[in-house]
Amino acid sequence: MNGIFYISEAGAVFLESFLCYCFINLFSREPEKNRTLAFHSALLTAVHQIMGYWDVMPEIQALFFVFYICATSVILFQTDIFFAVSLVSFFVMCIYIIDFFSISLVGVAGKNGKIAYIILNQLSLWRLGYLVMNKVLLAGFYLGIKQLVKTGMAYSSKSLFTVTFFGSLGVGFLSWLTIEETNMYSLFGWTLCLVLVILFCFFMSLYARYRKETERRRELQMKEELIQREYKTLIDQNKEKEKMAHDMKNHLMVLTQLISRGEGEKALEYLGSLREPFLKMEPLIWTGNDTLDIILNYIRTRAESMGCFCQIQADPVPENFMSQEAICAVFGNLGDNAIEACEKMEPGAGWIKIKIRRANEMLQASVENSIGEQPEKRGEFLASKKEEGHLHGIGMESARRAAERYGGKLEYEFDKEKFVVTVTWF
Repeated sequence: MNGIFYISEAGAVFLESFLCYCFINLFSREPEKNRTLAFHSALLTAVHQIMGYWDVMPEIQALFFVFYICATSVILFQTDIFFAVSLVSFFVMCIYIIDFFSISLVGVAGKNGKIAYIILNQLSLWRLGYLVMNKVLLAGFYLGIKQLVKTGMAYSSKSLFTVTFFGSLGVGFLSWLTIEETNMYSLFGWTLCLVLVILFCFFMSLYARYRKETERRRELQMKEELIQREYKTLIDQNKEKEKMAHDMKNHLMVLTQLISRGEGEKALEYLGSLREPFLKMEPLIWTGNDTLDIILNYIRTRAESMGCFCQIQADPVPENFMSQEAICAVFGNLGDNAIEACEKMEPGAGWIKIKIRRANEMLQASVENSIGEQPEKRGEFLASKKEEGHLHGIGMESARRAAERYGGKLEYEFDKEKFVVTVTWF
């Protein structure tokens, strides 16, 4: 019989660690295979059983559980320790809530006020039944979270840490009361905790959907604005061409006079001067991606209309590397920010340099522009000097999120003279 108890204990630890790894895997940018997660879960289970055999304090075992999963998650998922700790601590808190909810349910059903002490300290049928019910609930909780992630639930470090911190305080106090005496009040308390955790997960999912819908609408709005800008540019170009066509008879008269007098070199120079305005009006093909080329031509036209130097160097870009809305969100926002920075410079002093380089499967785009004053940084974000500062912040955040949806990473740096944003897709 003892063999069954020990196997059930090891199985419970394995399932907890495996589900914890899977929980982190849901939010990871580089998911791992279940075989790798099962291997580390088995290794952690073996160490946990050895520590139990040596009568290591349960608190130290719990700390080792958290430490091991956090440390291995940083390596497995190629992420930072902050990301791993926030997810592991939240999931461990959920494990404790489900544990004591199951204990309270068993205690109330069996009408035993000391059931918590018996389950936590003795190998018995009570504990075996508790483990089965507990792990079924934990697996159901994980599957529910997995479904929410599929429908849009996103990772939020601040929310997770806040809920985990205050939740852990409540869990610690409530667990002490439950061990002292298990009754309807403790069952109500743990039920309330479980409901609050579930509601928090639903709220995170709804908030993520709201953010996603807001960004989608903004991207569509940017696309519409881009079309309107391109339409206006075409109208202006047509008007300019009409003016040049109207003046063409005068140009032909001058050319005729130069050629009749044998001044061929001057005639060629004059033809060259006529060619330049037409070249400026002609939209250029930079990357072969229609949407991206429209944005680049718009940036060039706007910059040159302000007397701002604009240099664009670009390699061919596939049509399907991002959606049209995402291209507008990334390059439209970064281009608008660069143009707005040049507007604040003295006429002729501003400049914009855009580089788009491709090497095999990697694509890197950088937008570099002059700045009149060094921006103020608040935490991870930049504080805008504009009256519509919140819109500027949304624009940069929208660009970052759009890039990340397609495996990209947005970084920026600045000094007193220039501001550089680099986006890399691997």
